[in-house]
Order: sequence, then structure tokens, then C-alpha cells
Amino acid sequence: MKNSMSSYTENEMVIGMDGFPFSKQQGGIGKYLLAILSMLVDTYPQAKILLFSNKPIFLPAELEDRVTRVCAAKGYMKLPTTVWLKCFAGRLINQYKLDCYISTGGLLPSGKLSCPTLSVVHDLVYKLFPKSMGRLQYYSHAFFLKHDVEKATAVICNSMGTASRVVETFGVEPSGIVCPPIHPRYYKKECRDDKTVLEKYGIDSPYFLSVGTLEPRKNLSMTIRVFASLVSRGALGGHKLVLVGAKGWRNNEIVSLCEAYSKDIFRLGYVPDEDLPSLYKHATAFLFPSLYEGFGIPVREAMMCGCPVLTSDSPELKESSLGLATYINPNDKSQYEEALLSLVASSRQGPALNERMIASDFSSILQFIDSLKEAK
Repeated sequence: MKNSMSSYTENEMVIGMDGFPFSKQQGGIGKYLLAILSMLVDTYPQAKILLFSNKPIFLPAELEDRVTRVCAAKGYMKLPTTVWLKCFAGRLINQYKLDCYISTGGLLPSGKLSCPTLSVVHDLVYKLFPKSMGRLQYYSHAFFLKHDVEKATAVICNSMGTASRVVETFGVEPSGIVCPPIHPRYYKKECRDDKTVLEKYGIDSPYFLSVGTLEPRKNLSMTIRVFASLVSRGALGGHKLVLVGAKGWRNNEIVSLCEAYSKDIFRLGYVPDEDLPSLYKHATAFLFPSLYEGFGIPVREAMMCGCPVLTSDSPELKESSLGLATYINPNDKSQYEEALLSLVASSRQGPALNERMIASDFSSILQFIDSLKEAK
């Protein structure tokens, strides 16, 4: 960790960024932010990029020598990240002569930062599904997100749906939309045809796949109930249900249902990214009836692997699936059952997506940084 800026020349860009989203087990938001970080490193090879956090930061090997971790003092490590960010991070950040700071979750450090800020807004869960959040996360967003979005120099969103909600809720026009890019490992031509990953997890039957943290908003309880109902009627031809995702929160009902139907459900927990393409590729269908998403990265991943997708009829999920999935009202059990039976009966193949159809546009981020670079 560098505690002095003396080694930085006047002409070098110095970009700060939240480091705490880069955890050991990356979810969808972590993947998205890692793609932004990789883009910054590749686009500005001479820039100094500093990641600020009070928690350990985990990065892929190719980024280890290209960014600098700035870690809070040991005494702050036990604090929840949001508490550290709002109460203490600003003082640490202002010790460095940053040209800009990127807030990776919409919330900014309290007080005045000594540089322009770019805020990334992923969703408005606290407004739409507050009961699906932990208490601290809910109150921090309810109290601070509107203020911090208004305070930011520029705002970007991960989807047109999120951008529309930001305008409607906060009256702030985002500077741009940067949809999450999908790693090449998920491109259909790159997906492995072998079934060694299935053998690794003991999967030896046809299956439906669900990927997402075990928490209320993912609507996994509905998926399990629909699956169990159809299995009891002998309607699924020996299919199993494979659940992939970290433990999450407020998931007692999900866990109880998994235990009740354990002979037909594979609960894998967190799965490394390199194993996911094979799981997508060999699934009969990918089930993602989420109550709300800011984008829905797993939907796009599944489609890129050629897997048919059944998902909710929300604007954001229609956007991420390009209008090419099977859509349901996530609260309608009968409709869900009918749609799943239809997928099984039709042996439907996934859409033929290609890289050009899902290319991400980072131009709004680059324009923001380039404008600062020109003024330097």
C-alpha cells in the first residue's frame, strides 16, 4: 500500500474507487464492477488506480500489480462497510490527490471529497422491495442514496430500466448507461461440451438451473414450490433442480423447502465462475423469476451459453434477455407451472446470441474521466 503520493507525477491520472465489492466470492455486481476496473486498467495504463476499503480486497492475478490497495487501519476492519464508508472513508480518501473517485454502489463518503465523483447505481431495491434487504443496507440507502446521487458529479446506471427509475425517483438524469459485459467464457462457442463439471457436483439427471444468492428477492421459494408441485404430479420426467448461490440472508423459508425436497434438489452453494458455463449449457432451462433486478447478469450468461431462460416480466429482465426469454408474472404460481411445462414439452433451444448483440458501451465512463484528464 502506498501512503504517499510523492511517486506520482503531475500528469498521471489518479483514480480512486471503492474496493470492498471485490470480495472472495463474486456475485453479479462484483463481476460488473470487476469489468469496469479491468476496462480502466486497460484504457489508462499510465494511471494510478487506488482501491479503498476496510475489508480484504480479492482481485484476479492479472490485476494484482496494476492497482494499489489502500486499506483502512486494522481497527476499522470490524465495522460494517457502509458504516466505515459513511463515517470514516472520506478522511482516508482525501489524503490522496485523486483526480476522481468512483462510488461503486451509489453511496458516497460523508463530507466533502476533494475531487469529482462518479456514482454507479445498480438498482432501487430499497424503494421497491425493502423487506428483501438487511436492516443496515436498507436504512443506509433510504437515508443517503437520494442525497448522494444528487451530490455526485456524474451518475451511470447498469440498465435503461434502472436509469428510468433514477430519473423518476430522484429527478437526476444519468450521464450514461453501462450494461454489464459478459465474460467470454460464457460465449456459446467457448462453453465446454464435456460433463466433468456435472460429475464434480454429482449431477447425473436432467435438471433446471437457478443461479443467485439465497435471499427473498430472488423468489426461490416460488421456484421450489412450482418444481415440487410438478414433480409430485410426475410431470417433469425425472428432472432435478440445481440451486447455485451463496447463503445470503432472510432465507429460512428457502432452506426449509430445500430440506423438505432434498432428494430432488441439488443445493451447490457458491460455485466458481469457471464451472458456471457448463452448468448453464447442460441445463434444460434456466429459472430466474426474480421479484426485481437492476439488470440480471445470470439471465444474460445463461442465454450466451445457449440455455433457454424463464424469467420475470419486469422491464429490466426483458432488457437483459433482449426480449428472447419466456416471461411470467413472478407471483403467479399457475402461470409459472404452465410456462415450465411448456419449456419441457417443446425441448426449446436457447437463442443464438453473439458478442455484438451484447457489447457493453463504456463511453460514458471514459468521457467523464477524459474530461478530467484534459483539464489536468
